[in-house]
Amino acid sequence: MEEVFPPYHVFINHRGPDVKKTLASHIYHALETHGLRVFLDKQELQVGDFLTPAIQSAIRSASVQIAIFSETYAQSPWCLDELVWMLDSDPTSIKIIPIFYDIEPSELRHVEKGAYATAFEEHRRKGRVTDERVESWIKAFEKVSAISGIPFRTEIDDHGERLKEIVETVLVKVGREQLHVCEYPVGLRQAAEHFEKVVLSRSESKSTHVVGILGLGGSGKSTLATHLYNSMCSQFQRCCFLSDVSKEKIPCLQQTLLRNLLRDKNLCIEASRRGKALLQDRLRGLTRVLIVFDDIDNTEQVDNLLCVKDVLGNGSVILVTSRDQTLFVSSKIEIYNVKLLDEKQAQELFCWYAFGNTKPVDDLKDMVEELVRMCGGFPLALKILAGQLHNERNPRKWKQQLKSLRKQLPEDLLGRIVMDSYKSLDNTEKEAFLDVAHFLTGEYRDLVERVLDGFNDNGFQCLQTLRQKCLVEFELADIIRSRALQVESVDWSVGIWRRAKGSFKIRMHDLVRDLARQIGRQDLPLRLCCSNDKMISTR
Repeated sequence: MEEVFPPYHVFINHRGPDVKKTLASHIYHALETHGLRVFLDKQELQVGDFLTPAIQSAIRSASVQIAIFSETYAQSPWCLDELVWMLDSDPTSIKIIPIFYDIEPSELRHVEKGAYATAFEEHRRKGRVTDERVESWIKAFEKVSAISGIPFRTEIDDHGERLKEIVETVLVKVGREQLHVCEYPVGLRQAAEHFEKVVLSRSESKSTHVVGILGLGGSGKSTLATHLYNSMCSQFQRCCFLSDVSKEKIPCLQQTLLRNLLRDKNLCIEASRRGKALLQDRLRGLTRVLIVFDDIDNTEQVDNLLCVKDVLGNGSVILVTSRDQTLFVSSKIEIYNVKLLDEKQAQELFCWYAFGNTKPVDDLKDMVEELVRMCGGFPLALKILAGQLHNERNPRKWKQQLKSLRKQLPEDLLGRIVMDSYKSLDNTEKEAFLDVAHFLTGEYRDLVERVLDGFNDNGFQCLQTLRQKCLVEFELADIIRSRALQVESVDWSVGIWRRAKGSFKIRMHDLVRDLARQIGRQDLPLRLCCSNDKMISTR
């Protein structure tokens, strides 16, 4: 039985000792970020693969073939054979992108007396290859030398700009629509790998897998979902990404979804009830469909859009992002809590936006570290604060800006991270949120409940709501989760919750706490204050 190898979008032909750990690796990971399947022999060949068939299959399937001509390229018969196979698979040469890595294109036209002359003489002298094979290599060089390529001069070129040019050239040739993910994908590949490991690895081809990506605004939900969409869409027959669902009218979203999946641009929907019926009828049985619903925020959207999960066929995947856990729980959707950036990733992302590279200026290092701590791993916060100091090198101006930020964070940050979640609360829940932010963070849950109960609030329910909106956390959440799963409950088991009453503390992310305190100065008057280290009511 003939072995079947996976298809690829891009094949990279290169000389390993010259560029595998530098340019070839950078191209590989940059294209992967755009959702392309890239063949780079070390990464893609599996134990037991037959080398030649696997490589030839990758070359034939690739929409783009990159050939990196470097100093010792011609010393490798493998590189030369691959080049011949590339030209054989594409007689028009329109797939091939030559990259001249510290080599002039003219060296390929004059192989008998140019930089590669010694390598070809050595092949002939050793007698391990036939004259016909050497001639096929020389003809391949001459043909590729006539193709417009990309020069890469390591000593004088801007490596980042050259890499960007290569990636853009590949994307044009591949001809697939790729959604913009982000300017600097720091930590994104690791986040996607973690998601795929803990969630997608459990997908069953015989059912539709629905996953809710949960987190506050600015935590990276949409970025992760977009990256996953780009990387996965080539594996599905039909795909659709609906962005900013919370800002669009439902009939318009239903219409976009149907038009994309059915490829019918004339289909029109004016009422959500009619749209729901069409979704359930026209999409029934469609297999291997990928859908992303980005930023769902109410049950009406869930009811009129996620109804497709019950009718799609085998192997389909639906990703949903939201700030509100209750929407996932009510629909029995598996929940994935988005991970914030760790300290190293956060500093790298901040430096990219502030300085255009990965490290801070020496004179500003301490202030960078304080600003990064202030952002607490929120990608959006890092982008906004760094943007306010973009290309600024004057330490005095940094100190002034830092002093200002200690007093009040930017309104843009407040609105995009916390305010939407805050506005979705009722007045009692808003007051409970501000109480926790000002006085109750770090206290045991039973104490916080009693304090809130003292205002005739339902303390238990208020804390439940704040947690479901991602505004507070519980220190022993993982333990509670594992116990809840043991009793086969989608939501937290109320019984377990009650029994654990004194076992964990209420936590609030530092940035959320600071933004909440800023709201408190602008919005509702506080109903608690501290006197002699005791909390007392102001009402």
